[in-house]
Amino acid sequence: FGPAYNINDAVDPSCAGDAFMGGLAVALAKGMDLKDATKYGNLIGGLSTRKQGAMPSLPSLQEVENYLYR
Repeated sequence: FGPAYNINDAVDPSCAGDAFMGGLAVALAKGMDLKDATKYGNLIGGLSTRKQGAMPSLPSLQEVENYLYR
C-alpha cells in the first residue's frame, strides 16, 4: 500500500478506528478502489489522532485536503 502517513503530533487515538472506517466508507462510496480507499481511511484515522476527544477529533474535508495538498 505504500508508505504510511507521518502524523507527528498525535495526542489521542480514541476515535482512530471509527475515523478510519468512516474514511474508508466515504472513499468507496466515491468509487475509489479498495487499495486507494484504504489509504484514504488510514489518512482520516491518522488525522483524527491530532485532537483530544472522539467527536472533536474527526477531521473536516478541508483539514484532509490541507494535509494532502500541502
